[in-house]
Amino acid sequence: MSLRTWLVVCTGVYAIFGIGLLVAPNPFLAIYGFQLNPGGELIARVLGSALSGFAVLYATLRDLNSGATRSVLLGSLIYNIVDVIVATAYILAGVANAVGWAVVVLHVFLTAGFGYFLLGRR
Repeated sequence: MSLRTWLVVCTGVYAIFGIGLLVAPNPFLAIYGFQLNPGGELIARVLGSALSGFAVLYATLRDLNSGATRSVLLGSLIYNIVDVIVATAYILAGVANAVGWAVVVLHVFLTAGFGYFLLGRR
């Protein structure tokens, strides 16, 4: 897979989660067993706006050999590593239902992809 293809995949994943959290946080997160209070809705929408921003960032990366691209990949790698840890902890604590494991698997997949293009691919 080329880096361009990877960035298209990431654009789609981040757009789906970003728009879902921004537009309809309660129905979107009900899949995972969450019911948000108004403060939780606010935080979910803030996360949705951030993820939507990431989608735009991935969609607009053009110079695949720039230092900026490397910085975006590094930031994305760190973000996904931390999210694997956080999501796993919350699922093991019983905060999310079993569907939450899909989020962990998604972040592991994204971690592997960003790691591959940042560290493993020559």
